Amino acid sequence: MGSISICVNSLTGPAMVNLPASYQRAGLIPTTACLLFACVLSALSSLHMADVISKIPGNESFQRAIGFSQSFQIFWGRKWFLFTQVAFFCCIQCLNISSMVDTAQVLDNILGYALNGGSLGLFFSSKQAVEWIRWDPSSDCIQDDVNNGKCIPFFKSNNNVGEGEDEGVVLTLGYIVVFVVLCPLCLMDLKENADSQIFGFLVLLVVSMGFI
Repeated sequence: MGSISICVNSLTGPAMVNLPASYQRAGLIPTTACLLFACVLSALSSLHMADVISKIPGNESFQRAIGFSQSFQIFWGRKWFLFTQVAFFCCIQCLNISSMVDTAQVLDNILGYALNGGSLGLFFSSKQAVEWIRWDPSSDCIQDDVNNGKCIPFFKSNNNVGEGEDEGVVLTLGYIVVFVVLCPLCLMDLKENADSQIFGFLVLLVVSMGFI
């Protein structure tokens, strides 16, 4: 159960929430065909990788713990080991960053409606000033943006920014909560945080029911 949860959680990213919009814009047949093609291609790639790992001497029955990049090192040398390590790390980081940003924005949206006065943020301006700011979706977003899902926490469009307003970076309460929750998990290996992965997998199943 733990290994299945880790695989599903790793493969599922924030792009999943765009699937309904993709079906609406592209239609049933093209979107489904693309998903099926990606599914078949991923399955064949996984089977090919498993076949390669099984051909490593002494690992005919998968009795050794062989990693993704380690198989490249055995057959093609250390240069390919380093290349695949960097490529794999970059791909995982893209997924991690996009997932954390999306999670923090959703959390700020929830806090914006739940807290009196909206969510909190620490604003670091380009003038080297630091101040606390609030974001309330009921007053900072127009109703059309709220209905269309375009109300982004602490974001001001070019139409809403005056010439005298300062630019800077905002550390929101959503990002802080995401950091506090995920940081302890970063210090664990996959076996130690298996329970957290199973919990996240169950939450994913429950939330995904809303798209059916």
